[in-house]
Amino acid sequence: WAGNSFFFVRTCANSSLSADIVICLSMVLLYLFWQYRAYFSVRYCPKIIPESYTTSLNQSSLREIIRWTEENFSKPIQLSMVANKLGYSKYYFCSRFKALTGTTYIRYLNTVRISHAYKLLNAGASVTEAGIACGFSDIGYFIQMFKKMYGVTPKKYVRDRIGTSCKNHIENGPDERINR
Repeated sequence: WAGNSFFFVRTCANSSLSADIVICLSMVLLYLFWQYRAYFSVRYCPKIIPESYTTSLNQSSLREIIRWTEENFSKPIQLSMVANKLGYSKYYFCSRFKALTGTTYIRYLNTVRISHAYKLLNAGASVTEAGIACGFSDIGYFIQMFKKMYGVTPKKYVRDRIGTSCKNHIENGPDERINR
């Protein structure tokens, strides 16, 4: 393209009027712009894939990852590990997951873990047992995420739940089985 640029410059140099110079410079800039655009569009634009193919592929991958997460939430999970399962980079995986679900994968994983911890706490597990059983290696982070999701710390939730059940028991009177 250097030869074509030389032609424009030589044409502008032979022109004697200032208006012609402005027009020639505009032509050179326009030519350079199109060369630049053509160069980068060939190298950096993705190949065009039919929308129906990419949508179904991404939705099936999403279903696979959601199923896998439900089965493995209690294990240590890293973004790169999840992305590699699908053959994606972790950055591409994160952007596609958020585009399809409206939330990040880490937020989704924490929601799954906290939901299971909630069930364990209701079943009588301690805060530490519930956090570790649900894949949280840092109990402080577990407490922070639980509070963010439910508005109270797990300890306060357990205390209130136990207090409520005792209060209900006192208000409703003794259990009929005890009087027999």
